This record gives sequence, C-alpha cells and structure tokens, in this order.
Amino acid sequence: MDDGTACDVDDDDAQKDVGSAEHGETPPSRTTRWRPGKRAVLATTGIIVGMVVLTFATLFTVDQLNRVAVPDAEEKTLAEVKATVASVGLKLEIVTEWSFCEDDDRAPVMCVVTAQTPSAGERVHAGELVSIEVVPADVTAPSLEGMTFEQAVAAGDEVAIEVRLADHSDIRVEGHERWKVVGQSKHGTLLAGESVNVTLERPLVDAPNVKGMPLQAAMDALIASGFEPELLSKPAIGAQVTYDPSWVVTDTDPAASEGMKRDCCTNR
Repeated sequence: MDDGTACDVDDDDAQKDVGSAEHGETPPSRTTRWRPGKRAVLATTGIIVGMVVLTFATLFTVDQLNRVAVPDAEEKTLAEVKATVASVGLKLEIVTEWSFCEDDDRAPVMCVVTAQTPSAGERVHAGELVSIEVVPADVTAPSLEGMTFEQAVAAGDEVAIEVRLADHSDIRVEGHERWKVVGQSKHGTLLAGESVNVTLERPLVDAPNVKGMPLQAAMDALIASGFEPELLSKPAIGAQVTYDPSWVVTDTDPAASEGMKRDCCTNR
C-alpha cells in the first residue's frame, strides 16, 4: 500500500544480499534513504502558508484595533470639530485665509469647515494630524434703520458683523451712541466678520454763543459741542500771519441762536 512515502534501496547492496544468502552467510544490513511523498510536501507547504497568512491577518487586526476613525468635519463649526477630534485622540491643524477665523473670539461658532484631510471614516493611528480648511459662516445682516447706534452695534455683534460709522467725525460728539441709524451700507447675506457702515441722523441743536471769545477758546467750545469750526475771515494785519489764538470772534454763521446739525460752524 502506498502511504505517500517512499524508500530507496541501493541495487548493488541488494545483489550482495542475495549472493550471501545462497552461500549460507548472513546478509549485511541494508542502507535505505527516506524521501517524503508529494502529499506530505503539499500538506507541509499548506501549513506554512496558512501560518504566514494567519500571522499577517493577526498583525493587521491588531493594527486596525489600534486605529481610530476620522470624524466627519465638513459643514460643522470649528468648535464642534475641535471637540470631536480631541475626543478620539487626534490632533487638529486649521488652515484658513481669513483673519476672522484666526483671531476673533467668535470664530469657534462663526467659522465652518469646508474640507478635511484625511477623509471622514478613514482609520488612522491616535495622535495623527487632521487638517481642516475653515471659512466664515454665512450670516444675515439685521435691519439697523431706526435703532440707536448703540443698539445697532449690539445687533451686529450677535451675528458677528462689525457696525461702523459712515462718518467718522460722529465719534467725537458726546452722545452719538443715542443717535438714530438712517441708513446702512449692506443688507442680506454676509460673511461673519464683515463690516456694515451706518449713517446716523444728527440732531438739530443750538450752537454755543462764542461771540466776543478768543479764537482758540471759541474753537474749543464748538468742537466740544460736536461742530467743525472753520475760519472765514481774519484781521487785515498782513498775509504772513495766518492764525492767532488771541483773535476775537465777532460773528458766526449760522448764528448762535439758529438750530443746526452738528456738522459745521463758521467763525468770522
């Protein structure tokens, strides 16, 4: 019966054994060589290959168990992504061309992710870097007309819009925060961090009476009241003298008793 193995017997030794037996001599021991059969070779090879495959499969499984899935960051706020990425043990790299998303305290909730690397769901080792691209979120500019400037600034801050004065001279007048907004430069959808210029309605007030006052004192009084004094004429004492704080104001235009907006007053 063939059991898958074979033995080789040396032919010369076999002939000597026959001759010795014919003369009544004890034949010498035979020399044999064992050779594995094909079935044994195939079985051994299969075992080795299986062990190699099992080893690699085990290593791959262990490696996968040591990895974490990259969270889906796109269309989420910066604050949400920071929390999610940190919770799975990954590091975060923020890429943006917008200074608002880099420096502003409102950026975590007013900036959103538009792209990420690696992709969502990809498995990586803990501690690896996730790079995200960030831009300001879309916001709707509130209607500011009718509000005081103070109220308009607060309304803009709620949606991360900076409300500015269209006329920067307004800021020099005490109480301008209570002036009404009569116009704004932008409406509709804006990007967080954008600015909107507003025009304020300047109230009519009586100009201070500066007649008879020294020129410098008169100008200081007008400026403190929110006016921009302009020198209309000067004493005829020579072209080389263009200004002397001791000159005396003789009249104003408009007159001190006339109600006018806080934007101009001419000294004579």
